[in-house]
Amino acid sequence: MKEIKNILVVEDQRAPLEAIEFALKDSLPALRIEARISFVINFDAAKLAIESGEEFQLILLDHRMPRRDVGNLEEEDFSKFSKRLEDIGYGLIPLIRAEQPECRV
Repeated sequence: MKEIKNILVVEDQRAPLEAIEFALKDSLPALRIEARISFVINFDAAKLAIESGEEFQLILLDHRMPRRDVGNLEEEDFSKFSKRLEDIGYGLIPLIRAEQPECRV
């Protein structure tokens, strides 16, 4: 595996996203890894990032997420937000393999 220089985190909910961000920012320096971390919060944004030509060495991929941007719906009405979630994240794995063959998921 190549040196980790670029990480993509695909997570739609605020609390898990903050936990992942904290864990990465706390752990990576201890491992002597200086990586750029990008965050996306829905399927369409993840697909665009994967197809962008930007090379990721690691993608942390949520499975249950909204297809499109839902704005602040998570904070405004969690029930409505939850109804927008689909089990689609792992459907990105074939695209990741095609576009980012060296990437770990």
